[in-house]
Amino acid sequence: MLAEPAFPGIEEVLKDLRAARSQTAESSGNETVGSLRAQLNTANETIDKALEELSEAASARDLAERGRRALDEQLREATDRYEDEIADHDATQAQLSAMRHQVAVLQQRLVEAGRAEDAYTPSAEEPAPMSFAELNERVHERMRHLVLTYDTSKAEDLDDDMKSSTWASKVWDALLALDSYGASSAGEQGFDGTFRDFCEASPQGMRTYPVTRVAMVESDSVRNDRKFRQQRLLPVPLEVDASGKVFMEAHIKIDNKGRIAPRIHFYDDTAGSTGKVIVGYVGPHLSNTRTN
Repeated sequence: MLAEPAFPGIEEVLKDLRAARSQTAESSGNETVGSLRAQLNTANETIDKALEELSEAASARDLAERGRRALDEQLREATDRYEDEIADHDATQAQLSAMRHQVAVLQQRLVEAGRAEDAYTPSAEEPAPMSFAELNERVHERMRHLVLTYDTSKAEDLDDDMKSSTWASKVWDALLALDSYGASSAGEQGFDGTFRDFCEASPQGMRTYPVTRVAMVESDSVRNDRKFRQQRLLPVPLEVDASGKVFMEAHIKIDNKGRIAPRIHFYDDTAGSTGKVIVGYVGPHLSNTRTN
């Protein structure tokens, strides 16, 4: 099967031009010139049309290629999210299994101590919030050892993402862990160490967060970049710093996949004027060398 010509009609134009050239030997005067001009005009029109069609075809091909690349990127992001969800699910299942075993052991000990009623009393703990709007409504009443200075609107912007309920639950757990750390660090006999140390030690009866998701410092590339550092100058009470801001490099990684990958940035003031942990940011991952 013969391929279609790249420029439909161009062969006819060339044929006519060859015929006109042959006719030049047999004809003379204005008639020949007029015929050649007509042939030339027709050829120019056909070429212009062919070039226009070629340009449209190239634009359509470019648009299709960009669309394909965009779909490939969406597929990669969806795959990353799926794999991340599976990993989180496996980690949660392992943690849940360990906690169930621990609860069963403690319940048995209470029964043996004649406190069976205490062993099976349902927990009064409220379920985790399913959105950041709900989280912002409940967090001040529940977290007694935190100073919350973060921009609630940035947190609630996360509700537009399909993973928002998962993120809200994880942020709630992270804030509970920070609150436990604040409570444990209060007073002269309090916990001696950073929040990461606290999570690693996992004191009995205290809320903690996976230590692999806690970073107490930023990289040198972030620390030494003016733009990146500026984003991490976050609000604190004036009694903590007269400027009303401090560099909050300590953070909790709520998610490690995707462009949003939420973070909590905090400042440990448990040994300072407030005696609490200051949470200055809840929202999408701030800029760094990988996001720019």
